[in-house]
Amino acid sequence: MTSEKNTSPLKKRVDGVRDERGAPFEPAVQERLRTLRGLTDQRTFVQLARGLSKLPVERSRAALEVSTGIAAANWRLALDFLRAVPEAGRILAADELRLWGEIGRRVSLTDADKGTEFFRFGVMDLEIVPERARPFVFEVCARQMRLSASIAVETLRGAGGVARATNKFETKFAEDWLIAVYQTALEVARRSAKHSADFLCATPDAARRLSEASLDEAGEKVANSSIELARTFAVSAGGIAADWWASLSVTFERLDAASRLKLIEHTETFLGRGGAAGLAFFTAGGVVLRIVPAAFDEWMRLMNLIAANGNAALVAFARLTPAFFEGFARPNIDGARATETASRALRVTCEVAEVDVESAIACFRSARNALAQSSIENFERWAREGLTQERADRTNEKIESRARRSYYGLETRASHEALQHD
Repeated sequence: MTSEKNTSPLKKRVDGVRDERGAPFEPAVQERLRTLRGLTDQRTFVQLARGLSKLPVERSRAALEVSTGIAAANWRLALDFLRAVPEAGRILAADELRLWGEIGRRVSLTDADKGTEFFRFGVMDLEIVPERARPFVFEVCARQMRLSASIAVETLRGAGGVARATNKFETKFAEDWLIAVYQTALEVARRSAKHSADFLCATPDAARRLSEASLDEAGEKVANSSIELARTFAVSAGGIAADWWASLSVTFERLDAASRLKLIEHTETFLGRGGAAGLAFFTAGGVVLRIVPAAFDEWMRLMNLIAANGNAALVAFARLTPAFFEGFARPNIDGARATETASRALRVTCEVAEVDVESAIACFRSARNALAQSSIENFERWAREGLTQERADRTNEKIESRARRSYYGLETRASHEALQHD
């Protein structure tokens, strides 16, 4: 039988580590503590562990379990963790403490100093994150950590900034919306840790744009519809959701709630063609609604005609859209004239698209320059003449199509003369 005086000083200290209710921790944890090395370090460890008694029992137990696990590989890091726990445990729940400790441990595997820095940085930034939303933040971090611990650290440290960006939302709505943001980020993280981090980095700008006006019923509907569409992007197109989310702030600039909802609704339809198609439509459609909103339906008709030829044609057309409509944003063009000119140009281009989509794209590309040097009446006549001109070889469709594209691209002398002819 072992006498009291032969009992290890560490064993006495370890057995004396108790929770706030005076009950000893589980035998498994006690056993792990007994295996730790160095009497001086053991004393430090036990002293720090005793300091956990100020925390709720589940949090102190979680912290002790994590610290003993870390100590098995990195003693100094375990002490850094224990020093940080009293403040972190005031904010984090038990499961969150475990994940926080695991992130620090993972970071230290490649650079021990970074693990120490992680724990010393603490979790003060998470205090602003609503308690209901914090589990979702850690869920995203846990997913990212499988691929990159450094990205998980970035997400954790950025959570406060994401939460602050929702300050203009009503409290209950802000919490629900913030949870939806992290649920969407989790969906992105299933495919790419980096893109999920990009999505969260873009969230403050998106939130500020969505909350810039008073959040009435229409404003809340836009905010909810936006995050729902982001979730749809994430499910169907993975990382493109981050690109779409990053484009939202610029695309929604100077658009009212009705225009934003209209754009979201049509974007969801085009998203069925793929993430690139949905993104291209969204950014181009925002330009149309901002500059000549009354021409949006005509532009949509042309977009649908071109989309029938495949996503490559759709994306090419979308990329040409800003240059075409920016020509109507000049101060010397009034709204009514811009609407009439743009609508007529789009309608005649639709006539070309019904015959040859590639020629319609060439016609649309040339439209801005053509309208700058000629009237809309001349442009309409020029576009229709391109469909009726006699070709040298009507039996070769490829030659005819190539000649037509050259005509609409203003690459021939005959095309320039036709445009200038009154």
